[in-house]
Amino acid sequence: MAIHIDTEKSPIFFIQFQGSSTDEDLEKYLSWYQSVLEQATREKTPLGFIIDSGSSMGLTWKQRQRIIEIDKQGRTLFLASRSVMGVVLRNPIQRGVLTALAWYISFPPNFKVFESAAEAASWVQRTLAATTPISSPHAG
Repeated sequence: MAIHIDTEKSPIFFIQFQGSSTDEDLEKYLSWYQSVLEQATREKTPLGFIIDSGSSMGLTWKQRQRIIEIDKQGRTLFLASRSVMGVVLRNPIQRGVLTALAWYISFPPNFKVFESAAEAASWVQRTLAATTPISSPHAG
């Protein structure tokens, strides 16, 4: 599989894209992502995601469109769960484009682009640690 998901350090997940991803690989990843966000929202537990483009060959136009489609649903869950995401892009031009795009379309403040996985992991860990779990309106 060209998308590797490391769940050993839950609630922080390390996702690495390697080589070319098939449509099936992407659908499996998106289904998993949606599922963990739904669970995090139900359980009121923020999650951390480190997404590393690694040696990815990039996504097809169809795959990028699918991610945009899922993002519309996933963004609500991502915000509701108060999760955190660091995206690793080693190419400075790609980092600049994604950072500008994130600013332009108002990505959540708990989303950030990094040059290295170590930087992303450090930020995700610090930000997640500073995130208070969602309290129930009936708590008290």
